[in-house]
Amino acid sequence: MTRLLSLERDRDIILAYHEVEQNAPQWFRDGSDVWQKDDLLEWCKRHHKIYEIENKALLYVEPTGEVHFSVKRGENGLDLIPALLEIRAELFKEFDTLYGWMLKQNRGLKKICESVGFKYEGFRVFHGVVKNRVAEWHCHSMEKSSN
Repeated sequence: MTRLLSLERDRDIILAYHEVEQNAPQWFRDGSDVWQKDDLLEWCKRHHKIYEIENKALLYVEPTGEVHFSVKRGENGLDLIPALLEIRAELFKEFDTLYGWMLKQNRGLKKICESVGFKYEGFRVFHGVVKNRVAEWHCHSMEKSSN
């Protein structure tokens, strides 16, 4: 089941995902700026929509079409692809382009993103440190016309 969350109504659900990220592997925490709870809630206020997917993941959508994906540790994100495809169709009613950033070494997220149509077009930035190395972020995007 996929449902649209409200920060006011579903604050505890969003914070539960934050707790999961606090226990993520070190490389993930290094690269993702896992914030304090108040910082996360302020960040969420600026989002266009926040979806919870099958009690396993959150998809945050910024007003620009930038997406952020958070899967609970131990869950198989590939199982969520049908729900993500439904959300993609809904978002393409509002956006012409969807995009998101991921650490180069996040192979699991890359597989999920490619399965729903995101492509890496070569745009990358170097920001932060992961395992004592500069973190390389890749921008993956998809256009409404290509789906």
